[in-house]
Amino acid sequence: IKGLKMSFLKTCASVIFGLVLFACGMLFYVFVLDNKYFGNPPLQINYTISVNGSKTPTHYSANPVFSSASLLKMPTLTLQDKTIIASGFKIISQRFEQSKLCKGGSYSITPLTKYDQESQSNQVYGQNFHAEFSCEFDKAQFEEYEKLLNETGALANEMGYFTLQIPKVRPIVKNEQQNEIDSELKGALIEQAKQSAEVYQKSLSKICKIERIDINDSHAYPKVALMRSVETQSVDSSALPIESSEEFSLSAQVSLRCK
Repeated sequence: IKGLKMSFLKTCASVIFGLVLFACGMLFYVFVLDNKYFGNPPLQINYTISVNGSKTPTHYSANPVFSSASLLKMPTLTLQDKTIIASGFKIISQRFEQSKLCKGGSYSITPLTKYDQESQSNQVYGQNFHAEFSCEFDKAQFEEYEKLLNETGALANEMGYFTLQIPKVRPIVKNEQQNEIDSELKGALIEQAKQSAEVYQKSLSKICKIERIDINDSHAYPKVALMRSVETQSVDSSALPIESSEEFSLSAQVSLRCK
């Protein structure tokens, strides 16, 4: 019986000793190897990354403007003047509408005044006429746009009350292209963040994981404003801008945790 008791006590001591060793091992991992309480704490690294991409605009925009030099010298407008202007501009507006390239169609006539010392009051010395259309077209539609300007410019000249001012033609990036470049650059940002995490991991000899990628803007923006526009001198000399790709840029803030 005494021998059995001793054997039982030895077994219990072995089990307790094993449990103590297991507990010590767990504590060593949690407090030392895992670096939560002792040793070097996790390293937090924050930095900025950026990527570039390009797209060639496929559409163009322009804003034809009608103004009048003769009305600037007319203090008053007769009923006949107003009728000719209204009916004439209606024809021009309908032509723009029929093209399906432009929007707009309203005009304004604002009296111009200056202070008269003799009467000590503001006197009307002329009228400011202004009308503007917003046009958008692709390369294949440019000849139609030119024809529209030729016809409406000739009509305005015949009336003699206002003239067409030929606008700059600007390349524009449509929503479809904008969405494409956004997706491409966001994907490139994620890939660059992964590559940079690998570089830090190799350099620091630590395990580095990406905690956050905060993209700075919802859309990619041109690095330089779309400036390749051509300002034409007359209806007969209008021209498209030189075709060229536009550079876009997108950036993000990356947060790494290395341990």
